[in-house]
Amino acid sequence: MKLLRLYIFLSVGLLSACNQSDLLTFKSSNDIYFNFFVTTVQRDSLNVNFSLVKDVADTFFIPVQVLGKGAPQVRPYTLQVNQQLTTAEAGKHYVILSPADSLAIRANGVDGGFNIIINRPADLREKAFELVLDLVPNEHFTTNMKVFNYAVNPAVKATQWKVKIEDILYRPFAWDASEAYAGTYSRAKLELMIATQSLSLSQFYNSPLYSSTQLNNFSVTMQRYLNAQRAAGNTIYDTDGSVMVMGPAAQ
Repeated sequence: MKLLRLYIFLSVGLLSACNQSDLLTFKSSNDIYFNFFVTTVQRDSLNVNFSLVKDVADTFFIPVQVLGKGAPQVRPYTLQVNQQLTTAEAGKHYVILSPADSLAIRANGVDGGFNIIINRPADLREKAFELVLDLVPNEHFTTNMKVFNYAVNPAVKATQWKVKIEDILYRPFAWDASEAYAGTYSRAKLELMIATQSLSLSQFYNSPLYSSTQLNNFSVTMQRYLNAQRAAGNTIYDTDGSVMVMGPAAQ
């Protein structure tokens, strides 16, 4: 997914995320943690919004790392879906590709990870869903380091990772200044405007942005299209069931 491309860095140390006292506390432990970066910033969450792309799914690698030293044997770690906090449905909104029995840190290694597919079912257009994953202790690993740096607010969680999944096309910023022309915002209205005038969806949200003046002009053209369709006996309705109209300045 081009607009959601991630650069994930596996780091042996945590100097960029932890202060020195954190490292001294946990350096000799077998603590395991999520080591997820977006560009160069360590994160405990990810927002996947499909609304600006055509992809029907995307795959992400979620890295984990051990704070202590490697061991001569393969060491399985335990990953659990947090059922209390998760609203996403397994198999529908996401698929964890790595089977539970394959989640392990290799012999003499200190890092690993797993792949997860994020899907794009139709219900994401109406509501966002969340998947929350926890690393939990087992016979090989502890999870005592809950955050990376307590001095940072909000603290980045070390043993819990969350992804928000949605396909909601939010109201563009330019719509506020052009509301007299554009009228009440709806996804159906914006998508029809784009389709009938060969506009760029991306330019409503990303640079180079359409200006409010351009949106005013698009709205006038859109109202003419709606009028023509209605005159031809093809009245177009908005998402709420009302007749689709642009703002009063576009009439």
